[in-house]
Amino acid sequence: MSVLYVSRITSNNTALMTTYYSQESDLSPYGGSFSGYLYNSVMQELNITSREPIFTWYASDWVDPSECYNAIGTRGGLTSNAWDIFIYDGNYLISSRHCYMVYLLNGTSGDIIWQMGGANLSFAMGDGANFSWQHQAWWITRNNMDNKSSSQGLHQALNFTSISVELMQDFIPHNYTILQSQGSVQLQPNGSFLTGYAPWWSGYTLTGGLIWTAQFGVNGKSYNEACKFQAYSLSTNSRH
Repeated sequence: MSVLYVSRITSNNTALMTTYYSQESDLSPYGGSFSGYLYNSVMQELNITSREPIFTWYASDWVDPSECYNAIGTRGGLTSNAWDIFIYDGNYLISSRHCYMVYLLNGTSGDIIWQMGGANLSFAMGDGANFSWQHQAWWITRNNMDNKSSSQGLHQALNFTSISVELMQDFIPHNYTILQSQGSVQLQPNGSFLTGYAPWWSGYTLTGGLIWTAQFGVNGKSYNEACKFQAYSLSTNSRH
């Protein structure tokens, strides 16, 4: 089984996609079966016109399952119940929910240039900058989602001179909810932030002030991402 998880069209008119599939693996070093299964996460950039891959990266080639915070438990014995060690999101920025980690990958070799959070981190994390179970990470700095006393979005600054991470602002949901799964933060052109906490969406100022909040669906349901874009409609039919 292979699942397409996230896709994006880049400014170079290529497609970035992440997916994962069940792969047979020796899980005995991690408390599982000698002949077990784990979900291998894959990131790929494609030429949209030719559909040829430009770059492909497999998490299992670079990330040790021992760095995973999602305990194997009773999983891994069947392909339908594989152990999920990773889950993501020039060079490539990848977010791994189950490793509590954000990676910067070399866009040519696939080498990990640095990693933030989790085990074997490259950065010193400032007060309030740590995160876990994050859903997405974006450059600008755009977001990380973190489930603790309540879910929150984090606006963070990376200092490549001191190799440290500073928390710039957090965005707390108005009802202090804790998500079952997923979440997002998107920087808007006017400098405000759009956050998604499952069925709750909110807008915030740059300094974390709540502008508005809305809800759709029922409590506790996960929703992959809240985002705002301009949409255009092009007709394929024309009259002369």
